[in-house]
Amino acid sequence: MLDDANETSYSLQDQANINAVWASLIVEECSRLGIVYFCVAPGSRSSPLAIAASTHPLTTCISCFDERSLAFHAVGYSKGSHKPAVIITSSGTAVSNLLPAVVEASQDFVPLLLLTADRPPELLDAGANQAINQVNHFGSFVRFTFSLPAPTDNIPARMVLTTIDSAVHWATSLPFGPVHINCPFREPLDDSSDNWMLSCLKGLDIWMSGAEPFTKYIQLQNYLACKAGACVPMAEVLEIIKGTDTGLLLLGAIHTEDEIWAALLLAKHLNWPVVADILSGLRLRKLLPSLPEIEENVLFVDHLDHALLSEGVKGWIHFDVIVQIGSRITSKRVSQMVEDCFPCTYILVDNHPCRHDPSHFVTHRVQCSIRQFVDSLMQSQFSHRSNKWCFYLRVLNTMVAWDISFQINAEYSITEPHVAHVITEALSAESALFCWQQHDNTIRVAGNRGASGIDGLLSTAIGFAVGCNKQVLCLVGDVSMLHDTNGLAILTQRVSRKPMRILVINNHGGAIFSLLPFADKTDPQILDRYFYTSHRISIQKLCEAHSVRHLPVKTKVELQEALLKFEHEKTDCVIEVESCIGANSTFHSTLRKSAQQAADHALNGLFLYKIHKMNFSLYRIQLCAPPTSSSADHHHNEFHREGYILSVYLEDGSVGYGEVAPLEIHKENLVDVEEQLLFLLHIIKGIKIDVSLPTLKGSFTSWIWSNLGIMECSIFPSVRCGLEMAILNAIAVSQGSSFISMLQPQMINEEIYEKSSVKICALVDSNGTPNEVAYIASSLVEEGFTAIKLKVARRADPIQDAAVICKVRNEVGPCVELRVDANRKWTYEEAIQFGFRVKDCDLQYIEEPVENVDDIVKFCEETGLPAALDETIDNFQESHLNMLAKYTHPGIVAVVIKPSVIGGFEKGSIDCTMGTEAWKNGCFMNREIRPSIAHGLGTYKWLKQDVTAIPLGIHYDPCKGFMGASVAVNSKNFSYSIKVHEVGQESNDNVVIFLHGFLGTGEDWIPIMKAISRSAKCISIDLPGHGGSKIQNPGCKGAQEEATLSIEIVADVLYELIQGITPFKVTLVGYSMGARIALHMALRLSHK
Repeated sequence: MLDDANETSYSLQDQANINAVWASLIVEECSRLGIVYFCVAPGSRSSPLAIAASTHPLTTCISCFDERSLAFHAVGYSKGSHKPAVIITSSGTAVSNLLPAVVEASQDFVPLLLLTADRPPELLDAGANQAINQVNHFGSFVRFTFSLPAPTDNIPARMVLTTIDSAVHWATSLPFGPVHINCPFREPLDDSSDNWMLSCLKGLDIWMSGAEPFTKYIQLQNYLACKAGACVPMAEVLEIIKGTDTGLLLLGAIHTEDEIWAALLLAKHLNWPVVADILSGLRLRKLLPSLPEIEENVLFVDHLDHALLSEGVKGWIHFDVIVQIGSRITSKRVSQMVEDCFPCTYILVDNHPCRHDPSHFVTHRVQCSIRQFVDSLMQSQFSHRSNKWCFYLRVLNTMVAWDISFQINAEYSITEPHVAHVITEALSAESALFCWQQHDNTIRVAGNRGASGIDGLLSTAIGFAVGCNKQVLCLVGDVSMLHDTNGLAILTQRVSRKPMRILVINNHGGAIFSLLPFADKTDPQILDRYFYTSHRISIQKLCEAHSVRHLPVKTKVELQEALLKFEHEKTDCVIEVESCIGANSTFHSTLRKSAQQAADHALNGLFLYKIHKMNFSLYRIQLCAPPTSSSADHHHNEFHREGYILSVYLEDGSVGYGEVAPLEIHKENLVDVEEQLLFLLHIIKGIKIDVSLPTLKGSFTSWIWSNLGIMECSIFPSVRCGLEMAILNAIAVSQGSSFISMLQPQMINEEIYEKSSVKICALVDSNGTPNEVAYIASSLVEEGFTAIKLKVARRADPIQDAAVICKVRNEVGPCVELRVDANRKWTYEEAIQFGFRVKDCDLQYIEEPVENVDDIVKFCEETGLPAALDETIDNFQESHLNMLAKYTHPGIVAVVIKPSVIGGFEKGSIDCTMGTEAWKNGCFMNREIRPSIAHGLGTYKWLKQDVTAIPLGIHYDPCKGFMGASVAVNSKNFSYSIKVHEVGQESNDNVVIFLHGFLGTGEDWIPIMKAISRSAKCISIDLPGHGGSKIQNPGCKGAQEEATLSIEIVADVLYELIQGITPFKVTLVGYSMGARIALHMALRLSHK
């Protein structure tokens, strides 16, 4: 120590001039105060300070030609180390360039020491070069400002030391922040010799012989004042917290791991729901060593921000007492929710005395550290009276979380929310995350949220990496990157830090503006030019210019591989994720709407159902032909379909039914199924049903395992399908809604939903000659089918199959959709033979045309015919998303999903979503109305008898687009079969009924109906005794009654018919006799 003191004394006495003496004193005192990181901007006037800092044995110096980036780097270092960094600049506008970083540091309570070199006073306001007024240059954004005199030996040198000590005290005292010392220097600025008097060092002997700062500031802790009897307000806070039924713990920015653990301890002690801000670090709590214990005892409502998209949730949620730990909440919706809870008790706990009350509703402001506040509350016991409230919030959070996760994972392309999710997998306890804005799921977390700007983010992140000594993953946008490209110059210096991974989401502009409300109402050209600021700047070229490693990423797999690749490498890298403003905006919109629906769904069913019992019974239905899935030779004339009907009874009396019917294509048989159903029969009684099951986003899989103890791979697909069907139907009955309304409580696009209809595809086995098969196909078209699927690859020669398809196409015409299914029974060569012969048949697609699935893409490219996946989906055991990615090709146009084969509605829903995203066919994403696709198969034709006594008579003209049907109507002593023609929108609130005249038919109205069908649902009726309408049961009055039908009787029949069509009012249009009937009904039945 004496040697060090002697060396210090000697170095001071040996300084060439007084400028060097003062500069050395400043740097030495900083090092004694623990401030050893110096950010030095090049400049002549600051030479004495730069030389003193760079030659000191304990300091670390870094430089950059851009003062703006350098200052933000200092901010980052201070955030990471919790110690002030020193910034040294030259005079003039170099000082002004520090302002953005000073503002950020001031707003976010980051300590900084600014040493700005200046011209001596005699050169100010005298026209001297690079001379501006630097006194009080940063205004109210600094905690302390002082302008030293120009160095002189007439002033005791200890004045320099006390100034530094005072400034650092201000910077590191509450509220922390930047301090500014202006340092004028006269010539000489180099090490030229200029005599100075040693007398200015008088009184520094003890200081020079030691290693302590000249002035020590001692501050009594707040808790000493509390012990002296000043904690009466804290007692009031304790009583308020004890008396609440619905409390919320809101965690703002938390800066140290000790504070994180203190906050967790408080959450566990209070047993309140916790909402953690992105900068609290607790969104990454999975990295904490005792995560299971934390998750079991603390309810984190991580997705409250998205849940608040629901108007119902905003109206329902209310807290009596809110305790906020730490300042500034970044979520706008959470802040608004807190404001909506007012009047309530709002307790804000923060170490700083600043206001932090933009909504003006803080009722109790507690100034102390998090640990002090937690210590005071841990001495008291709190009753846990809000278990039901916490349960409701848990259900709400879980359903929204599942929905967000599902949407992100189901989206095939890489999205910005996916990036935010996946980076959490790339972090470890020894890592840190620096991000530029909040995300859905983003232990050290930091970001520039002081002034909420995008300035200097890269430089700040690099400084943060130096300060915290962790491997930092920096997440920024392209515009943020371009704002701070000079940060790359700092990155290449690699001073005392671990390698960084910088993840840039490049959407070629300011995509955040596309999410704002005005985006939909503003001219796209204005948005592009003045808001998005679209650019074509190459991030790769920028990295190459700074010798920084660059890796482009375009897929989810590439992103994962890139993050893993650079986790253990010893080099910095920039990972660039390609994005698109339009696609990003659309996906965010879909994500918000989907999360809103999930929240609405949760709110509508915030209670548990309980299963009273489950029964099952065998059914056996006779068929008129063997199933097409059967591969056995049939030598008998009787065929049957067998299966089980499940009945699930809830405690409220609601009953739901499901079907378990394994076919030949299933791996399980009826005996296997019966054994599993008997097992379920006993264990399912009394089991609670989670309200999240209807979301079909992993909820069923989780419920089956956690409640029934059955692994996903252990339950037969057909059994799971029937079980899901029965439970979902039971929930729908209990809620008084339909099956589809329960699954989709509020469609994303009501217009699309209302205008869509489900068409059924007919199935033809293709046995027989081409003429025979064509006749069967044309008969099906007459019955109303607009799509037909034909089985192929069952004949000896694919050329024979091709002849059948050609004949069918000629018979049914061009308006009917034709599909064929080869069931993987052709070799590649046989499939090619078939394909070339049916190229002109306009096939919608061919299901599984080749036995080797690896040849399917080659088949599409060779023949130009579209194909569909079927058995490939059924047999694939790994991730279906990876499988779909393998077959992403323009020729693969469809995926056939059989819920009973793949294992239920939930798996079918997931596969369907993945499929639409993989091929970009999701109608919700594209927001356009697409023609409805024929689903399923019309296998009811295989039933030997119709389920109704009188078969339905359906007719459809595919070329004209009109559907006709005979509808049974009962009226008094008569039973009628009324023929109707329908065209137009699938709407029940705008229905127009057309009535023809004497001896006419409903077809008289078809031209007019077609003209107005775009705006209304149009129905024309063959009146009783006319056209295709018949009396089915004349009753006791005999068949002669048909000739004596009165207007009153016809009106009654039509009323019964209309009641079955729509519950709303209708418009009647008629001519001749039809007009008289319409007037009569309007007078008698005006309510209808």
